Amino acid sequence: MKKTVLASTLTTLLFAGAAQAATVYQDDNSSLSIGGRAEPRFNISDNNEVDGDSSFEDITRARVNITGKSQVMDGIGAFGTYELEVGSGSDETLETRYLFAGIDTHYGALSYGKQDSAQVILTDFTDILATFGGDAADLINGNKDKRENNFVYSGTFEGLTVTANYVVNDEKNTDSYGISFVYSLPMGLDLGAGYVDGKESDVDADQFNLAAAYTFNDFYFAAVYTDGSLGDLDLKPMKSRRLTKSIK
Repeated sequence: MKKTVLASTLTTLLFAGAAQAATVYQDDNSSLSIGGRAEPRFNISDNNEVDGDSSFEDITRARVNITGKSQVMDGIGAFGTYELEVGSGSDETLETRYLFAGIDTHYGALSYGKQDSAQVILTDFTDILATFGGDAADLINGNKDKRENNFVYSGTFEGLTVTANYVVNDEKNTDSYGISFVYSLPMGLDLGAGYVDGKESDVDADQFNLAAAYTFNDFYFAAVYTDGSLGDLDLKPMKSRRLTKSIK
């Protein structure tokens, strides 16, 4: 019976248009949830017409994620997340998007694995579309999401969320570290700032981010400003603005 319920839940989640999640197991100390979505997508462009291919390209994908939580002892919990993406069409890719685990305490959460940098909480202010999202805000690699060998700390203290991370790469002179702050005001205004520093291609790389978002009823307005440098190269500042009507 449990296998039937699990299969039915997974099928329902995958064929829902937006991202969905359902709790498949829960007791007083532990929980297990499964989420995911399916995205039928295609692209028509003259750029696809190479090596005998047509202008049509299938870029359909599906994602499945599993998140588990458990209360180890009073004030200390453990958690873990795994997310897989399957691509169809000519690529037929199979990619692990997220894979991390950690502990959660009254003083914040500490985790390790493939997960977002501390700056993603800021770039997510405007990264709200299914495509053409927040990649433009990533001037250097240390600013990006889904970073491997990534240690992350996150804690929220009376409206202030502090996130810090350290990426230890296998390749020498490519480590990075960063910190970000987001303060949420009761009026619906969120203000954030962050900085990331490290090495990239054997040269110094750094970036700072400023973000602001305001929610009023069903409307949401957000802006992100970034600037940085890569070695002797000053990276061009980037501004991103997004005005949308939230669906609630």
